[in-house]
Amino acid sequence: MFSNVRIGTTIYVLHKSEAKLEIGEVTYKTEPTPMYTNTYQSGIMQPQKMYVDLDVRINGENVKFQKLQADATIADSNGMVVSESRDAILNEVLAMQKCSQSIIDSVEHHTEIVSRCNALVQELNPDAKRDAERAKEIVDLRSEVGELKNMLTQLLSKKEKEK
Repeated sequence: MFSNVRIGTTIYVLHKSEAKLEIGEVTYKTEPTPMYTNTYQSGIMQPQKMYVDLDVRINGENVKFQKLQADATIADSNGMVVSESRDAILNEVLAMQKCSQSIIDSVEHHTEIVSRCNALVQELNPDAKRDAERAKEIVDLRSEVGELKNMLTQLLSKKEKEK
């Protein structure tokens, strides 16, 4: 828990956008403080969430992490995942890996969906259908012209060899 962190404690910082892990050391920690003043709900005083701020030295730079929930072992902060627990960060990395793998595994399915949606758009929009037919026609014509060029080149080279 962040409330138990002391100066010198190892902190793990995961940059999810890059899948990059940095390890730092706590250089400063505030005492747990409530986020808000007393809160009441239905006439009953609600327990307050306690927060701490940490300064962590990572690669020679001090990085501030503010308003980390004191009773948590992992938190999202400034686009990074911060934890004092190696196991919690490992679980986060494994979750990232699983998520990315499921995206990779679904590429074929989504490619098929895009293809089907293109067909539906052409079915529902005659202009889109004409545009797609023209584009296919152009591709086919380019292919035929390329084949004719190759045939002419072969024919000319054959005539040159006969001379």
